[in-house]
Amino acid sequence: MLREGQYGFQLVAYAPMGDRIGLLPDFTSMTLTVPLGDLPTLTLSYPSSGTRSRYLRSGETEVSVEWTANGGDSWKEVPGARFLTSKTEIDLIEDGSTIYNVELVHIADYCQRALVWQAPKGGADKDGKWNFLSVTPGAIVKSVWDAARARGWGRALGLEGSAAKDAYDQAWKSIMTIAYDPSIDLWSVVTSLYDLGILDYQWNGRTLSLYNPDSYMSRNRENVIWRIPGSKGASETTTWQDMCTDVLVTGEGDKIWHFHNNEAPATLRRTEKTVSAGGVEKEATAKIVAERTLKSGAHPSQSVKREWALGASPLLPFYSFRPGDWIMVERLDGMEKMRVRQVSVTVDQDGTSGHVTLGSLLDDYLTRLAKKTKGIAGLSATSGSGVRPAKPADRRKPATPQGGLGSGFVIPNSSGYGYWGAARLSWGAVTTDARGVAIDLSHYVVQAEREVQRASKLGGAYWQRMAQVQFGENAGDYGDLDPGRRYRFRVYAVSQDGVGSDWSGYWYVDIPSDIEPPPEPSAPVLTQRQGVLSVAWDGTAKGGSSMPADLSYLAVGVAGLDAGGVYRQMGTMTRTGRQCVIADLPLNKQLTVALMAVDEVGNMSGWGPSQTITLTQVGVDPAVIRSQVEEAIKNGEALSKATREEIMAAFAQMGRSNDLIESVWPPSRGTVGVSLWVSPDGRVFKCTKRGNKEE
Repeated sequence: MLREGQYGFQLVAYAPMGDRIGLLPDFTSMTLTVPLGDLPTLTLSYPSSGTRSRYLRSGETEVSVEWTANGGDSWKEVPGARFLTSKTEIDLIEDGSTIYNVELVHIADYCQRALVWQAPKGGADKDGKWNFLSVTPGAIVKSVWDAARARGWGRALGLEGSAAKDAYDQAWKSIMTIAYDPSIDLWSVVTSLYDLGILDYQWNGRTLSLYNPDSYMSRNRENVIWRIPGSKGASETTTWQDMCTDVLVTGEGDKIWHFHNNEAPATLRRTEKTVSAGGVEKEATAKIVAERTLKSGAHPSQSVKREWALGASPLLPFYSFRPGDWIMVERLDGMEKMRVRQVSVTVDQDGTSGHVTLGSLLDDYLTRLAKKTKGIAGLSATSGSGVRPAKPADRRKPATPQGGLGSGFVIPNSSGYGYWGAARLSWGAVTTDARGVAIDLSHYVVQAEREVQRASKLGGAYWQRMAQVQFGENAGDYGDLDPGRRYRFRVYAVSQDGVGSDWSGYWYVDIPSDIEPPPEPSAPVLTQRQGVLSVAWDGTAKGGSSMPADLSYLAVGVAGLDAGGVYRQMGTMTRTGRQCVIADLPLNKQLTVALMAVDEVGNMSGWGPSQTITLTQVGVDPAVIRSQVEEAIKNGEALSKATREEIMAAFAQMGRSNDLIESVWPPSRGTVGVSLWVSPDGRVFKCTKRGNKEE
């Protein structure tokens, strides 16, 4: 309920999956926690004598949390704050009254009550799994969701996001090929896709909204500034314990790789860490395994928390910001852009307060790396050693792994030129033997087979061991794959005593080619001579950083040629030949010029920052031309014959003139208004007079 001022919270009761019952106005305390990438939680206390208290003790009730910033004139439900009562404890107070302490679960619990169940006719593989071939994550979730609805499940629940677009009306960025076992529940489908970095999600009431990663759930709110004086508490914890200068990766057999941490401070004493990557046989994959340890070891780990209280803080959760937003945060050494990773709100007899947990750009990057490297070949990091105690013999056969899925991605190699292919895989954890009795496992073995097309059939390929993954990790990334190819994967489980399960059914993963576009180039430098545009480039990206090694060429775009105002590609330049000459552009009209970078596989950046120019052309005195040519030759500024020929070929291709004249000296022939002369220094002149009169 609204406690003070214009900002506050209230609780609303609903019949489960039904109509609104009314307010729960008499709660004595409530704590709401909304994390990024996980489900919110809610706990509350309520007097037995309070309005509608019976709904909190007499069976399941649906409860929402709403907030206001205008004194209660209007209320909004907190995103993700829809819950179901699950447990009530009674507290007897000294004055004879009774308090109910209520625990609630998130409404996503409903999604754990719906299974993949059964593949539609024609959609099952030989093992009965529901096969999805080259589809979007929206298509996957919607298919399973709609099938469950058709069976009578979740009639009051809603889904935002279609097979083609996400809930933000943006086309899906990823497609994948996966297969689901009928026993997998719907929420496991959603969370596995999230864990693989394929989608983001958010609950809004009873509606599940699906988004592309790093889009709607990653707003840039740099105008929101959290200053230290506005905080009830501003705690920051810095830990240097995990920093390291060198990482040793141990792979399959006796393979060992050493990676020096080039990003670690030069003053840091030599500190070594080991990373175990059983099953890894190539350095490329070992580097992927080591990357997170290297990145995290280069900087002290930090925990940044800001406490707030109503009346003391100018920033208020859900009004000023929400989980996932990037905001500016004042720290001891200045302002820093940080991401809101968790919001907690407490309302009790002391008022409304809470805390916000924030993460840096590095934290966000390390989170991505954690997803990318989780489970790679049995990933584990340690600074010491230990001995595994012996287990009693157990000859039971583990159950067959189920629910395999995956997606492909690429990683730049160490030189920045070229890419390694990798697959992000996961499968259902095995916890029982083949008869359903609990069993302890040792590890999983992952195999891959590259698809070879022969008469439209799989052939010529063979299964290869990819990794051995320790028990407890049933997801990870696997490298050393060929970009642009299709692979199929399978896995089996091995017990502590070395007994293996049957192979899982295989699932397909398409490994993309390079999908990372180059950065936008810097602004071009524009000059003109006699109505011909010369475009130059300084060789850097926007902001002054270097361009990647796989840059192929730059497209030169010109806008203002027509009413549409869009860029039309009018030329190209290489990263070494940073100049382009463009003729046949309109005169006395303002033109806008920008550059676009294109890499070796065709990925394109956006158009970079632009420059404007208005082209003009005037008559030329032959004596002046002769003087300029002589001076250019004397100073060594003449272009090479090859360059002049390139310019002339470009003019001819454009159809500017059929009379192009190349010579050191101005020609004595020509047709007025038609003939063009390319001088040794690259300038272009049009014939305007012949003799002493115009013709």
